[in-house]
Amino acid sequence: MSRRDALPTLLQLRRAALEGATLDLAARLAHQARADQAEAAAAAALRTEAAAAAEGSDYAAWLPRGRAAAARAAAAAAAAANDSDAAREVLRDARTELELATALAQRRAAAQRARQLRLEQAALDEIAGILHRAPPRKRPGVPPLAFVPIKSLRAALQPLVVCPRPITRRG
Repeated sequence: MSRRDALPTLLQLRRAALEGATLDLAARLAHQARADQAEAAAAAALRTEAAAAAEGSDYAAWLPRGRAAAARAAAAAAAAANDSDAAREVLRDARTELELATALAQRRAAAQRARQLRLEQAALDEIAGILHRAPPRKRPGVPPLAFVPIKSLRAALQPLVVCPRPITRRG
């Protein structure tokens, strides 16, 4: 029983992790944008109420609540920014891991191609050895290739045969 290659599965997992990290970063950036808007709205409310204080509103009663809301909004914006930074790091790590897995797959594919080329070259060398082997001469003047056994030639050519037709002797 042969072992199953885990590299394709690893590549799929790395791609899925990259996609998940990208979606997570997008969600966190959207959350950060909403938190920044809330912080800006709280700061604008403080300025608006300060301007309205001259007209005799209850600014003194509202100010502690307004400052608390602005502080909460600023803390939420800072936390959202930290979350976005963390998501960026996760995305960077996911990209690096996918690049490493892809490089490993490319190296394995190159090694497999080189192995296949070596096997093909070995088969060609074997064929050349069979064709150029000098059989014992039974009669003077008979060319050496006339006595190459067809069976050994078929066996040597078998790994290279692309078409299903058998090799036959002609002429």
